[in-house]
Amino acid sequence: MKKVINVKKARRLLAVLLTLAMAVTLAACSSNTPANDPPASPENSGDVTPSGPDTPPAEDGFALPDAPSKPVLIQFAGGASGGTFFLIANAVAQVLNTNYSDYVSCSTQATSGSVEILNLLENSEVDFGWSQSGMAAQAVAGTAPFDAPHNNISSVVYGYPNVCHVIVTKDSGIESVADLAGKTFSVGGLGSAAELNMREICSVYGLDYLEGKAFRAENASDNDFPDMISNRQIDGGFSAAAIGAGAVVNCMTTGNCKLVSLSDEAIAELCALNPAYFEYTIEAGTYANQDYDVKTVAVANYIYCRSDLDDTTVQAFLDCIFQNTEELAIAHSAIENITPETAVSGLTVPLHPGAEAYFKANGIIE
Repeated sequence: MKKVINVKKARRLLAVLLTLAMAVTLAACSSNTPANDPPASPENSGDVTPSGPDTPPAEDGFALPDAPSKPVLIQFAGGASGGTFFLIANAVAQVLNTNYSDYVSCSTQATSGSVEILNLLENSEVDFGWSQSGMAAQAVAGTAPFDAPHNNISSVVYGYPNVCHVIVTKDSGIESVADLAGKTFSVGGLGSAAELNMREICSVYGLDYLEGKAFRAENASDNDFPDMISNRQIDGGFSAAAIGAGAVVNCMTTGNCKLVSLSDEAIAELCALNPAYFEYTIEAGTYANQDYDVKTVAVANYIYCRSDLDDTTVQAFLDCIFQNTEELAIAHSAIENITPETAVSGLTVPLHPGAEAYFKANGIIE
């Protein structure tokens, strides 16, 4: 069985042409076959049309290779249970197992985040996984927090912007990251990409929370720090996640918390320190009780795979995402950021050959 990618615009146009042709045929008692227009280019199409056994191949479409003799067992690593990485990984696994069962059998694994996932990929302990793009570049280069260059990591597709949220209680007296001095604040899971982001943010403010300096740092995950804030155990917490992340929503809904902006100088220093960062504004009204813009930074999140994974499995994985965007977005709206236009945004690690072939065949890259 072969699956074919095709854009919606082309199918709608084809349907109109077929309808017109039938009308002409009935009126003139003669046959008329409309010509197929080429699929819309990535510049003017936002998503792709799901295909199935009954979808005819398009002249310019990409057909997956024949399925293997038996499904390939794959594991997709997400982050902490309940986080964006994990929710999307679970959703993709479900669609793969339902619609692509001839190709793969997919399970998921919870992890502490990017650093652990990249190490798992390098050691072929998982097949796909999420990571911040800047962290993946550090893994390939073998720079801290990695001990040696990672050679078994390839990019699959851009996911969504990982936005840095600094959340504090309204009565904490914290108006700036500089005000964290002397407070108790959750900086993210130990060794996670979020924790390393917070460490860099603190560095441009001249703060060093390691070994109890500057402020008392707690290593709580997004699952845990909102309850710690509610229980008055900490003055705030840091989340590097998609807009609408549950931890941030939970904190802001109470009405007792606020988001803190980074200064223009801090943003400029962060972008110079690590080119993976880019300026990002959380617009007023994004969260409950937020009637102000929040200036911060973000970094691209990517799905990666082990480099020695076969091309067909990678292409089936991509086909699943691009042809089922609406269904996957039910699990988390961040999936809507994955479009032909954004497929290779913020690329820091070379594409897997299977992904490159898939994107070229569909006109996404040259």
